[in-house]
Amino acid sequence: MSASKAKIEEDIHFIFSERVRFARMEQEWFSTKQCPEELRKAFMWGIPHPTDNNNKLVVGREAIARLENLAATALRRAGIQRQVDLSEVRMPLGTILFRKFALERRPIDTKNIDRALSEAAKLAARTIKARTHFIPCHLMHAEKPFEFTIGPVRFMNQRTFRSRLAGLIWQHRSVYRGDNWLRRESAKYYGSFGWIAEVSIPCCDKKTAELLAFAAVTSALDCLHILFRATHSARMSVGGPAVKHDRRGDCQDFRVWPGIMGNKES
Repeated sequence: MSASKAKIEEDIHFIFSERVRFARMEQEWFSTKQCPEELRKAFMWGIPHPTDNNNKLVVGREAIARLENLAATALRRAGIQRQVDLSEVRMPLGTILFRKFALERRPIDTKNIDRALSEAAKLAARTIKARTHFIPCHLMHAEKPFEFTIGPVRFMNQRTFRSRLAGLIWQHRSVYRGDNWLRRESAKYYGSFGWIAEVSIPCCDKKTAELLAFAAVTSALDCLHILFRATHSARMSVGGPAVKHDRRGDCQDFRVWPGIMGNKES
C-alpha cells in the first residue's frame, strides 16, 4: 500500500474512532444529565446521519478536517477539484463513509475506500452545469453605449438589461408564476444600479460559479479603472447596497438582496 493510500485509511479509522469517543460522551450525558465540555464544543462538528435526516454524528473538529482532506482527494481523482467547492462534497462523503463502513459493515480496504470516494465525486459532478450570472454595478451616469464587453463580461445599461430580463422571465415564466414578491423586490434592487454585468460560467457548481462570476466582473472593472484612471472611476463598484432601497441591517440573515437573482441555471 502506498503512503497516500495508507494515510487515507488512517484518516478514515481516525474519523470512526472519534465518533466512538463522542458517542461515549453522549451516553455519559444521558446518564449523568451533564454534557461534557468537550462534547458541548464539538456539537457543530458533525456529519449528517446516513439514515436519519434530523440527526447528525458528532465527530469533532479534527475529524472534519481529515474528512475535508478525503473530499479533496475524491475531487482530485475525478478531475473536478476546480469545478466544485470542497464544502459541497465534504458532508456527503462523510455520510457515505458511515453508511458503507458502519451500517453495511464493509471492510475498510483499498477497494471499498476507492468506491466511497468515487461515489462522493459522482454526487458532486451532478451539481456541475453552465450558469449565467447577472451582477449589478455602479459604473457611470452615461447610458451610451447601451452595452459593451470586456473579455467574457457583458455590461448592459438599465434599458438593455430590462429587455434581456424580460425575455428570461418569459422563458422561465413557470418558475416565477405567482411569486410577485420576488419579481418586485428583484426589480427594485437591480433598478438601483445603472449597469448590470452578465457573465456565463461553464461547468461549475453553484458556489464556485458565483465566486468565478464575481471575480470576472471585478477584473473587468479593474480594466475600466485603468482606462478611465482613478479620478474618473473612483465610484465604480461591483454589487453592494441598493442605495435607494437598501434595507439591510447588521445581521447577516438580512443580507439577501445581492443574491436574490444572482444566477440563472441553463
